Amino acid sequence: MKMTFADAQQRQYLYRTVYTVWLVGPAGEREQVGTTQRKSGTGLMSVLRRESVQTRIAALPGAASATFTKRADRLEFSNGWRLEFGGTIRQEASE
Repeated sequence: MKMTFADAQQRQYLYRTVYTVWLVGPAGEREQVGTTQRKSGTGLMSVLRRESVQTRIAALPGAASATFTKRADRLEFSNGWRLEFGGTIRQEASE
């Protein structure tokens, strides 16, 4: 899902700022699961509702009984995982 800086620059110019969304494990491992234009808890909730993200979350250990707490910048799951914002797509493409 990684894009070049030029691709990110063109997409971000055409639209508003687009932020990456990452699934972060208890040991710090990160996996990009989507993007959103809303940098808020509501934006994270919309990413969480996507079918692909639901499938990935269901595969996590302890997901069947996990609950979550909504914060402004992340969703914290009771099994130690969290869904959080990364940088903009331009920032992520330049790294």
